[in-house]
Amino acid sequence: MIKSKIKDICVVAVFACLLVLGSMFDFRFSDNIYSENNWFNIFIELIAKMPIYSIGLYACASLFVLSSFKVNRYHRIVLYALYIVGAIVCGALMLEDVVSVFVESKIKYIISAVIGIVFFVFFVIGLKDKKETIEVNKKAYLTILFTIACIVVITFALKSIMDRTRFVDIILREGTFTNWYKKGAGGDSMPSGHVASIVALFSCLPLLHNTKVIKMQPWLEYLLLSLVALVVAISRISNGSHFLSDVAVGGLIAFVISKAFTWLFYGFSENNNEIKKGSFLDLL
Repeated sequence: MIKSKIKDICVVAVFACLLVLGSMFDFRFSDNIYSENNWFNIFIELIAKMPIYSIGLYACASLFVLSSFKVNRYHRIVLYALYIVGAIVCGALMLEDVVSVFVESKIKYIISAVIGIVFFVFFVIGLKDKKETIEVNKKAYLTILFTIACIVVITFALKSIMDRTRFVDIILREGTFTNWYKKGAGGDSMPSGHVASIVALFSCLPLLHNTKVIKMQPWLEYLLLSLVALVVAISRISNGSHFLSDVAVGGLIAFVISKAFTWLFYGFSENNNEIKKGSFLDLL
């Protein structure tokens, strides 16, 4: 328990330090590492959001299967609708960057959502006979879904509120630089959704480890995820999509939200999967 809390404090401290550095050197740092038309950056952009939203799809499919055992017909229909909507959103966000390579218009979200639903149906078919396993891990799946939903809402809201211009647009003389804590002149740079998506996995990992979806040693999981998060963060700055402070805020938001929902649903233990009858989680 103590080791876990120290680890959490270290993660928050790292992002806080990056935010301080960003406050002082945001533009200079981006200017030094900006790399136009870098294929590695493009590749990272395409795949960075896939892990968390694919897990979200899997969670929606699992809970959809569990809902089929609800006795009350109307209750069952409501839950079906809820998890299908969740699957559509996860699919759209998971694949939008890949589809945007071929389709530039807003229809990319529709195409992404349709592909996501195909994955959802595939998961449902594979899970239809695993009611007991899903029941045991229901709290983990719900925690993950609430975490994803809250991160999506907050990051999109902040992008709209802060209105910060991306570095690449400043280079093209389509906006002016503003500090991360000030409202910008037009754009969606603050915060980084890609980094938020990766960092959300830090708190989801213990839950996934319990569900046996991931079977690596915990220390190896965190090491690999830390390296991936670092690569994604540098890539987002290198391609001009974000500043250092955008990356720090995105990481802080995701980590704090994911930890908050873990503590809300589990208390200070991530091993207790019991759900009380008649509780909010039981209804879901």
